Amino acid sequence: MSSLNEGNRRLAHRVAQAKYISANKERVRTNTATWREANRLRIRKRQQEWRENNPDKTRAIAFRWSHSTRGKTVNSRAKVKRRGLLAVARCDFTGEQWEAMKRRAGGRCYYCHRRLPLEMDHVIPLVEGGNHTESNIVPACRSCNASKGKKLVLLC
Repeated sequence: MSSLNEGNRRLAHRVAQAKYISANKERVRTNTATWREANRLRIRKRQQEWRENNPDKTRAIAFRWSHSTRGKTVNSRAKVKRRGLLAVARCDFTGEQWEAMKRRAGGRCYYCHRRLPLEMDHVIPLVEGGNHTESNIVPACRSCNASKGKKLVLLC
């Protein structure tokens, strides 16, 4: 019997909460935005923990998004943009040079020095006018390459 009362209390609370939110939309929106801004790092940490604890669900969500209409549009635009950037940039970097560069780096990321699958990172990004040449490419893990984005990094 107590579980029925608990269920009724929860339902009543949800109904009251929904009424409050619909009556105070702007206030709730402002308070939510303020709280999210103040707790941005906490939210990010909790999301990262969830992704680490639920890799299958994370993969499924990413798969569904990339196969959705919006995901396909975003990916298609990114590919077109990259092709355009490569068309204007000087491109004399070969697959053999890439393999040699990875061997010289010992299979390690240029930035974090971990042994992970490597991808090409343009030191001066193509979007900033960089070229696809050996002097402008370093081997980087996906994490470092993505976090670097289009920032410029000094090479030592």
